[in-house]
Amino acid sequence: MNIPFLTLGEEKVYRSLLSLGETSIGSILKESGVSHSKVYAILERLCQKGLVSKTKKGGRQYFYPAGPKALLTLADQKDRELLAQRSTLLSTIRELSATEPRIKDPVLQSYDGMSAMRSILDTLLTVMTKKDTVYILGSSKRLGVVACGYLRDWQRRRIATGATCFILSNSDAPKWNDPWWMRSKREKKTITKRLPYDLPAFFVICKDRVITIYFSKSILTISITHKEIAESYRQFFTSLASSCS
Repeated sequence: MNIPFLTLGEEKVYRSLLSLGETSIGSILKESGVSHSKVYAILERLCQKGLVSKTKKGGRQYFYPAGPKALLTLADQKDRELLAQRSTLLSTIRELSATEPRIKDPVLQSYDGMSAMRSILDTLLTVMTKKDTVYILGSSKRLGVVACGYLRDWQRRRIATGATCFILSNSDAPKWNDPWWMRSKREKKTITKRLPYDLPAFFVICKDRVITIYFSKSILTISITHKEIAESYRQFFTSLASSCS
């Protein structure tokens, strides 16, 4: 099993040190199979990542590995870096959107695959505010199986924007009992009802956008940006909601 966040050379050297304990460069070269021309650069990178420390004894340099739990610290660092990059990216998107007002989204766009679906839904979050209401129609058991982890994360981020979410789920949709989700429902930032029947697709309506997601062998996402069409979907949603439990 490969070690995340490490190159192949870094992994070989780190595993060698875990096996050898405190040791000199010669033993590392022999155990890891890494070339002499690369090993010092690799050790320096591992030191910077907090996975290796070094000391001098009798004029010779020795290296000592941090325990495997240090990888969790490295993972936390990567998480912080990704969050910072996401924040910077969102700021950049807002800046570019403000400086290029003539660029408009096409009325209709279609995409294939999970990554495309995530990109479309993530983009919706960037324009969402606490004044908005998101209408979700047709949440199903299959959707929960295919994309549950992502959708939970998406809902957490939606809650962070302050936007309200009204969901009409299919009859087979699983219930979420996470504390953050239940708190959102108590605060009326999330409202859920169940349809007496199942819909063949998953719809997300917010602002002037209608996103339709079909799940079969692949995931097909269709995004419509049109004020009147979005309003007609909201009216349809409201009509359905009045007849649901």
